[in-house]
This record gives sequence, structure tokens and C-alpha cells, in this order.
Amino acid sequence: MGSMAEYEYPDITIKQAVDIIQIVEEKSIQRLDVLANAIGHKGASAYRGGGFRIKITALGRYGLLVGKPSELRLSDLAKQIVHPRSEQEKNEAIRRAVLSVPILSKIHEKLQGKIPTDFWVPLYDCTGVDQKIVKEHADNIRKLYADAVQYLQTTSETEPVKKEALREDETMESL
Repeated sequence: MGSMAEYEYPDITIKQAVDIIQIVEEKSIQRLDVLANAIGHKGASAYRGGGFRIKITALGRYGLLVGKPSELRLSDLAKQIVHPRSEQEKNEAIRRAVLSVPILSKIHEKLQGKIPTDFWVPLYDCTGVDQKIVKEHADNIRKLYADAVQYLQTTSETEPVKKEALREDETMESL
């Protein structure tokens, strides 16, 4: 889990988080050790490793897991993502997951889907955290926000925003 002063943020993108919960659902995984192996963390004790724990913590930060850290239970929000009634419902659930992370919610309130070159400046404006600390975390938070922007910028029908909403010189593939 990334942390910038009092602001904690996931260490994985919302796309990575969605991919993990889809694996959990598709394979009916109920144990952490089984999930760890299913997503590439090998070994009998891989589920205790830092890399895997970071992902589990991130799923919790997005509101996609509930219960004890030792359990593996998808939240109602996660279930809406993996079993949506429509693409619109799935996109809205992903949007809610992203906005449940306070730093991403604040930055979206300020930027409304735009991703400036000097991302640290609006991040600083939103948080008031020391500039040096903001600059250290800006790239990580920018990547999270850039991945999530397609779900955050929606029309009245909650269609995901087109890739053109990103900076002209940046596409989702280049992130």
C-alpha cells in the first residue's frame, strides 16, 4: 500500500484489481494460498509474501474484499463488477471502487479526467502535503488515476469516457 502522509493508495491499478477478482470468481477461489498461486505468486507460503499482501490490501482499499484479511470474500461491489446486469452497471461499480480511495476521489474532483504533464502540481493542491513528498508519489498516483479515468469520466448514460479524454499525446496503451 502506497502512503503519502495521511493518504493511502493502492499499489495496483483498478484494472489489475478487477482482473484479480474475476479470477477469484471464475475459479471459485476461497483461500489466499490458492489465489496467490493463481495470480503468479509461486510456492506454498507465497500468500504470506509482501508482493501478494500488497495486492490483497489494495483490493480492500478499493472496497472489493470484505471480512478478515485471512479470508477471501468478495464485497457486494466486487460481485457487481464480476456479475453485472449490464456494462453500464459494471462501469459504475468500478467507478465507485476507484472513488472509494480518498486520494483518487480528491484528484478526480480537481482534474475531471484531465492528466497534466506536471501531475504533482494538482496533487499538491489537493493534499497540501509537502512538495518533496508529493513529487515522490506523483508518478504512482498518476498511473492509478490514468488507468481509472475511463471509468471516472462518464456521460449521463455512464458510458466510459473515450481515450481521447486523456492528454493528446497519451493513450491508455502508453501508460
